[in-house]
Amino acid sequence: MRYFFALMTVFFMSAAQASYFATYCSSSDAKVRWETGHNSNTLFLKFLDGEQQEKKIPLYDLAVTLDEEVVLRVTNVHECGYSSSTKVFAAKAVITPSAEKPHALDFLGDNKKIEAEVICTTHMNSRTYCP
Repeated sequence: MRYFFALMTVFFMSAAQASYFATYCSSSDAKVRWETGHNSNTLFLKFLDGEQQEKKIPLYDLAVTLDEEVVLRVTNVHECGYSSSTKVFAAKAVITPSAEKPHALDFLGDNKKIEAEVICTTHMNSRTYCP
């Protein structure tokens, strides 16, 4: 019976899967940038209010829409024990307060909308079964 449990432990450890997913987007001047997935899930916004400031806003307080997406590059790697995918794309981002947090962008004054052209990188990887 002890050998059975040892064999099952080895089997389950070899079948265990770990994964990673993250997206990072930024405007060319880095005034608007955010990260999602296995990152901070935060928007970083640089703006002028007498002097340049940077505001951190949780992404769950915002609604981010990406339009006019143009894929620049996709790279896929599939090997025994490892799988990875990276996508780089450009898009027009429109960022508004979420319905749950309508005052999230009040510090911008009357214009409670951020528009920016961004370059984004989405990366995913995981361990895969290897016979």
